Amino acid sequence: IREDVKRFNEDQVKLSNFRACTVCGALYIDSRNLRTALTPIPVRSLQAIQCSLRDLMFSKVDYLTKIFKFCGSRLKKLPPKLEEFVDFCDFIERMKEMTLYINNEIDFIDEMCSLFEGCGFTAAGNIEHVRNPLHASFQAFKKDQNIALTIKDSLYDKFVSKLEELIDEKSIKLEQ
Repeated sequence: IREDVKRFNEDQVKLSNFRACTVCGALYIDSRNLRTALTPIPVRSLQAIQCSLRDLMFSKVDYLTKIFKFCGSRLKKLPPKLEEFVDFCDFIERMKEMTLYINNEIDFIDEMCSLFEGCGFTAAGNIEHVRNPLHASFQAFKKDQNIALTIKDSLYDKFVSKLEELIDEKSIKLEQ
């Protein structure tokens, strides 16, 4: 993308230096129509690239922010029943697996921000001022994961004994 932006910027410079009319001996060459037709191409292309990248970046930020909010609320919730505790533990494990992918997405957004800066693009909204707003949210997400692990450890013995009781009850019923 950087190479494309560089090429479009070079094309803009070439077009600005493009002579509108030339006299070559007895010939008069009028290139104004050609220049008028070509000039908007690199400008529109740069605008399209900038708009697409901005939309991609904002959609990723919004999506990850929603994930962090959902996970944060779910990871802090105390499971009152055995089934909910099992689901809670499964969710913790899935979040551990997903953390690597989230980290990759945050790195991608960092690269997008540096691309914006390097190409002279501007991102509308709060990303321009904060750079990548997901770092703080990701740290909060990690804290929520640690809270969830603490909850899991504190409730583990309680639910293991509950599970053992259920197994004993089922074993007695099977023996009868």
